[in-house]
Amino acid sequence: MSLAGRAGRGALVTVGAQATRFGTQVAAVAVLSRLLEPAVFGQMAVVLVVVGFAGIVGDLGLSLSAMQSTELRPEEEAGLFWTGVVIGIVLGASLFVLGPVVVSSLGMPQAGDPMRTMGLLFVLSGASAQYKARLARSMRFTALAAAEVSAQALGLVAAVLGAAYGVGVWALVMQHLVGAVALLALLALVTRWVPGGPMNVRFVRKHLAFGAPMTALQLLNFAGSSSGTVMIGRIWGDVVLGVYNRAFQLFMLPMQQMVAPLTRVAVPVLAKAAGSPNFGSQLLRLQASATYPLIFILSLIGGMAGSIVSIALGSGWSGAATVVSVLVIGGVFQALGYVYYWALVAAGEVRTLFVCEAIGRILMILASVLVAPFGIVWVAAAHSMGLIVVWLAMSLGGVRRINVSSGALLQSSWRPVLLGAMTFAATGLLEDWASGHAVDAFGTLVLGLCAGLGLAAAFAVFAPFRRDYRVVFGVLEGALRRRRA
Repeated sequence: MSLAGRAGRGALVTVGAQATRFGTQVAAVAVLSRLLEPAVFGQMAVVLVVVGFAGIVGDLGLSLSAMQSTELRPEEEAGLFWTGVVIGIVLGASLFVLGPVVVSSLGMPQAGDPMRTMGLLFVLSGASAQYKARLARSMRFTALAAAEVSAQALGLVAAVLGAAYGVGVWALVMQHLVGAVALLALLALVTRWVPGGPMNVRFVRKHLAFGAPMTALQLLNFAGSSSGTVMIGRIWGDVVLGVYNRAFQLFMLPMQQMVAPLTRVAVPVLAKAAGSPNFGSQLLRLQASATYPLIFILSLIGGMAGSIVSIALGSGWSGAATVVSVLVIGGVFQALGYVYYWALVAAGEVRTLFVCEAIGRILMILASVLVAPFGIVWVAAAHSMGLIVVWLAMSLGGVRRINVSSGALLQSSWRPVLLGAMTFAATGLLEDWASGHAVDAFGTLVLGLCAGLGLAAAFAVFAPFRRDYRVVFGVLEGALRRRRA
């Protein structure tokens, strides 16, 4: 099968699996938000900030380095595996000792024991990383997607059962640990790969050289996204932080379930195509195929945030709706920026990517610190502002490093943004109308979805949109045809 065929099939399988994960995740959010108090999510949000930072350090960019490598010798792969396991053990032990001190300094001393237990996650994640990279590098996207969907489902079942039995924050701890154990077991079963040994640092040096700037980039990104969480927790406490956390999770669902896994498809494929004459045209196709559906979904979520919050979270979470709408604005530009991210990583231009990200993320952190005393909506606005600045930096400077026309990418960007803006405005007005005419949340959601789809269809009267739609549907149709073959 051709490189384009593998990309199309991989994208189709991944998106299909993520649609399943998306439905499962939405159902779990709806159930858990009704079984657990906002304070529980606030405590877990602080735990995940610390776990997230340590997890990025633990990976050292090695999994992404393995995915973008066109060839990987057995001794290199084994060295990467054992490096990840050793780092995971060290981080897990460190978190067991220092975790309670860290969460106490962040204003959440009650989260100390959950923090210690979550240290096990590092060992499990370190062991899983190279199994996932091996499947992605060999284009076995179906197997990878099936393992991830199944593991997530098992974790969510454990969380729902724990919440139903009243274990509080431990239900969320169970979700992460059960999911991680299940994922490692399924990946080992699917790959049937037994890492060799012993670990030899000589074979992982070049990957560490790639991973160091990648780790710095991921830490910077995570710091930007987490600065609001930290400031809200310290100033407003766990209940308000819980509301912000649920709003942020609703906003991030499309990103987590669509874009992040597609990175595992895009990076290996683009790495193989780097330097070829059709690299730019592939990026344009990738941009249209990824941004139209993602921006459309984000716009629906932002425009009908009140109804979606009511359905997904239940009563008592009304303050989350405005936060979701504000976060979606930045999310649109984050979606546009992913194609730059994939291209720069595939081309090995990690330092260029770091500079572009640093401009927006540092502004995001400073703005979050300054506006946190004014409330969670202002923190959401700071987050969106930072994402817009990151996209601008990549559009105006970063993409030039890979010899791709920034003008062509920018020119094709305004169409999905315009469609998204119109969808956001139209569905927002529809929700305001429905609230004044006694239409319930489910009815409003159905009306909004129909209005959004109708608006997208109406834009097809314009030739540039028709061309983009043909690209999007062409990629899906080609992937379906190759899948049947």
